[in-house]
Amino acid sequence: MLSKKDSFLQAVTLLRQKQEQLQQIDNSFDLNAQTNYMADTKNWLLVHLTKYAPKDNKLQTTGHATDYAFSRATIHFTLNHTVKPNSGGSWDTRPYVVLTPYDDTTKINNMNPVEVSWDDTFFVPDPEKDLQLPASARIVRPGSVPEGRLFQINGKETVYKADDYTNEEIEEILSLLPKEDRIQYEYWLSGGEKHQEIKGISPETFAQHIIAEDSTGRLKKIYDKTKDKKAFIIGLLEESRYEILTQFVRNIATHATMENMGYKKTKPYVANIVQDTAIANGIQSTNSGQSGHSNSLYGRTEDVWQFLENTHDLFVKDINDLDYLSQEISYILSSKTHFEFGRAILNNIVYNKPISQEIIYNEFVSEFEDFKSSGFTDKENINSFDKNLDTVLRKHCAWRINNFQETFQKLRKHPNFNNMVMRLKKDFSNVIDPAPTLQIIHSHDR
Repeated sequence: MLSKKDSFLQAVTLLRQKQEQLQQIDNSFDLNAQTNYMADTKNWLLVHLTKYAPKDNKLQTTGHATDYAFSRATIHFTLNHTVKPNSGGSWDTRPYVVLTPYDDTTKINNMNPVEVSWDDTFFVPDPEKDLQLPASARIVRPGSVPEGRLFQINGKETVYKADDYTNEEIEEILSLLPKEDRIQYEYWLSGGEKHQEIKGISPETFAQHIIAEDSTGRLKKIYDKTKDKKAFIIGLLEESRYEILTQFVRNIATHATMENMGYKKTKPYVANIVQDTAIANGIQSTNSGQSGHSNSLYGRTEDVWQFLENTHDLFVKDINDLDYLSQEISYILSSKTHFEFGRAILNNIVYNKPISQEIIYNEFVSEFEDFKSSGFTDKENINSFDKNLDTVLRKHCAWRINNFQETFQKLRKHPNFNNMVMRLKKDFSNVIDPAPTLQIIHSHDR
């Protein structure tokens, strides 16, 4: 039985050896070698970082995983490397990494990706069937590892240590970190003091900036409910430091697993040969995956949903300012694109008439006529691509309508609701449907 000190020294030695091996491979892997290597799809390894562990040996779209609260219909991968932060977001804190051979994945799903690029290769699977992982796939995940190790490859699964690092482990990881990550770690370690020196703001303001940048809103909710704000800020900065360490250990474990599977890590300059190889196989390809994100549907629907949410906020926040409310609704109705949508909302408020899913669906189709598969070269995928996108869109529309409807039911209890209804009927009599034979449903009639 090794002592803790000996176990740690063994872990350090193994980690250094693995880092040196990977570095040697990285340094000796020249442009010609990488180009020749990536000219054959049998050498392509799909790499997917995610919050969700695969379920039943399948990868779900974000749409399916969230019961269509999100409209993303695609599953995105990089080829032979882990994704770096880009304009589409950051995946640095994703705990799970899925590594699956390209050829095996396309074969078992009987499906090519819709588009291929080195930094963004994506599939649009049937949203209810998801993307099946082949037997050759591997999972890298956080978990318990033997004492003295930071990760361990166990057959089809690699487990890495994601917390409770000892001081010795932290020091050793820091010595192996790339310079920019080391600087970032020290930046968090300073509690924001370096940021204060540069920008002239306090650590508290610095932490507030982090909270504001959290797109999920999770940090703000926690911060608002926390009594000891200072302790929360210290914890937030500590968590940010830990994320740098964990990301490094995860990536080392991932690259070691790639090597164990018989695949090589690649660099960005193989993008051209990946593009050429994809096109030679009849698949749409670009050097950048940005069209993949726009065609993922999620990005294309955000403007419309933002319009919907802004319209909702307009009624909730300005229900007492009837002049302003009437003026803003007139502006909405002046848009040819949004007219039927605006009329549906008015009829919903005045008569409690359900908003048709077709109206919401048509809102997208009229705004984004090109959101489907025009221009894709893989003809076999086009029909299923259109069908799967359409399914996700309709399910997402249904989710949005239900969510919208629930909020407006609460609005009906507002003291000024009846006054608002009367004003809307007066100002928009030529837009709102004729009154039904029964009386208007008011909150006080319930």
